[in-house]
Amino acid sequence: MIMKKWIFFLSCCCFHLFIFAQKNSRWQKQPNFSGGVLENAVAFSVGDNAFVGLGTNNSSFQTTFWKYSVQNESAGQAWGKVESFPDKPKISAVAFSIGTKGYVGTGMVGSENNKQGTNDFWEYNPEKNSWTQKTNFPGAIRYGAIGFSIGNKGYITLGVNQNTYYNDLWEYDPASNKWNKKADFPDNGIADASVFVVAQDAFVLFGQKKEIIPSKKNSWKYSQAKNEWKQIADFPGDARIGAVAFSYKNKGYAMAGSNGAFKRFQDCWEYDATKNHWTPNEDIPFGACSYGFAFVIGNAAYVSPGKTSSGSRSAEIWKFDLVEKQTTGNSVVIGGSLLLGNERIPQAGVEVQIMNSKNEVVKSAFTNLFGSFLFTGVPEKDDLFLTFDVRDPGWKDQKFYLVNRKDEEVAVLHKDNQFRFYLSSTNKNKIQLIKVENKNLRMNMKGKLALDDKKRTPLGKVPVSLINEDQEIVQGGATDENGVFVFTYLPLDSSVYLSIDEKMAATLAKGTKILLLDDGDNVVSKTNTAHPEFQLINLPPEKNTLTQVYMEDPWLEPIMTGKHGDMMVVEHVYFDYNKWEILPETKTILNKAIAMLKSNNKFSIEISAHTDSRGEAKYNLELSEKRADAAKDYMISKGVNANQITAKGYGETKPLNKCKDGVPCTEEEYALNRRLEFLIKRK
Repeated sequence: MIMKKWIFFLSCCCFHLFIFAQKNSRWQKQPNFSGGVLENAVAFSVGDNAFVGLGTNNSSFQTTFWKYSVQNESAGQAWGKVESFPDKPKISAVAFSIGTKGYVGTGMVGSENNKQGTNDFWEYNPEKNSWTQKTNFPGAIRYGAIGFSIGNKGYITLGVNQNTYYNDLWEYDPASNKWNKKADFPDNGIADASVFVVAQDAFVLFGQKKEIIPSKKNSWKYSQAKNEWKQIADFPGDARIGAVAFSYKNKGYAMAGSNGAFKRFQDCWEYDATKNHWTPNEDIPFGACSYGFAFVIGNAAYVSPGKTSSGSRSAEIWKFDLVEKQTTGNSVVIGGSLLLGNERIPQAGVEVQIMNSKNEVVKSAFTNLFGSFLFTGVPEKDDLFLTFDVRDPGWKDQKFYLVNRKDEEVAVLHKDNQFRFYLSSTNKNKIQLIKVENKNLRMNMKGKLALDDKKRTPLGKVPVSLINEDQEIVQGGATDENGVFVFTYLPLDSSVYLSIDEKMAATLAKGTKILLLDDGDNVVSKTNTAHPEFQLINLPPEKNTLTQVYMEDPWLEPIMTGKHGDMMVVEHVYFDYNKWEILPETKTILNKAIAMLKSNNKFSIEISAHTDSRGEAKYNLELSEKRADAAKDYMISKGVNANQITAKGYGETKPLNKCKDGVPCTEEEYALNRRLEFLIKRK
């Protein structure tokens, strides 16, 4: 069991064509609510329309109801008045919809200073724009209850009246206009809780009894099928009342609210009912607030703030996109390697540039140890070309091979073509040749943990782990004396948590704030003991200061990770038939091994050569030994210490598939067995 006392959520979500596609805000400002400032109101949806009413405008309780029509949204005329609620003005009522009807019941009448609960229950027919009183709620009169519907039934539970708090649950059947008693809420009675429904279950959270500051962080699930309550994962944020809650598919959302005294909240949380897990989402953009209203139409939720520090904001309406989108546009990720001459020598530290038709630099990057480069967000349809800085005068008469991620030759660059490779233009479109999918990308993650004090005291020598959503450790490590942590060679499609050691967390005072900093000591995010989990919003690489993204390459992994022990790299190399001379295509691979061995004398390598099963076994063994020795000799000739290399031929004795003597195979199957294997060792 992985303990997650304090967790930073680092979501490196997948993208389609653009790495770390910037997560645009899911919030969009809509025209203000036509009813003006409204707190403690109710809302329900029927089809493509929503209905909002009751509540207070800060001076008096209301009976007015308004209809929101999605069809009129684009014209800016979404809001229109409908028939007012026919009974007394009230606040803190409940509302839900069943089929094509809306239902409103209970609530507070009178005034804040002379409050009284109610038990009346009403049905609204949008088609007829009329209200009909139904059988009164059979429980005690109350306000601050919660209401919800599951299928063709409605439910009311919790609430308070005159300091008496209730935990009874009642089910309403509109077909018979009758109420039935159901299993009581298992905790003490509370008021001002929040609820959302996923499938056939209702999820109840928050609430307050007589305490000044609410403390309820435990959450409960009510199963309609079983008529039973079950406790679920505690809410990880601050306890609160007056929060807004709604659901979409298998996700529930809870946001805003108040601590009952002087503090309102701006956070937004997402609950995955399938995984029983809470995740922080993007903060609401309209500031801290409480007792607002929300409704869901189609793939969007509409939220009004309710009570805010600035009263003028209380009339705002914000649309929350429930289907998370990422901006990809027509941009792609491209990458490759620059290799010098027929020896295919990788060129490190070369500035590669993407330029437009005006010879303006659009993007630039430097090659790594293997001559590899990577560009993100490259416009696919612009007229662009790739070139590089021919810094060495001797290079001007040389040719450079541009190869893709698979080490396949894409182009030869030389002075006659001005060392240019055209990515896309009116007549050419070669960008696809060096396009890189995100599954073939890796990233390093580097950051710093510090206390949020005047000195930003580093959290040094603290064990940290990256944990995936299945609670498995992806990588472990520790911060150094400066609080710096590094994780390497992570798949780009990682969704991971940065978990700080629980024992260390216990040594810090309650409420201590922790900062997550980048290399430049810029604050990326922060948390504290009362708010233990948060999301790092995804940014494009040029803005994401924690990550370095590069192409996947098995030769890079031992360098990046610094792991001790053995690591196998299998390469399907080229030799002429019955020959062992090193061909240019094979040099491309061997040169990577050379660069790796030269980068650190603690690396050593065992070369194993293998043939297919055609021909005599003895001959194949001898041929493989010659090929292994040829690879070793080539590497030594390029300056590798002979003590770092051993070589051995195995002939046809270790096939990777069924292709042994006497077994008919295709050329592709035979080719799979013709290979060099490199066992990389690190002292």
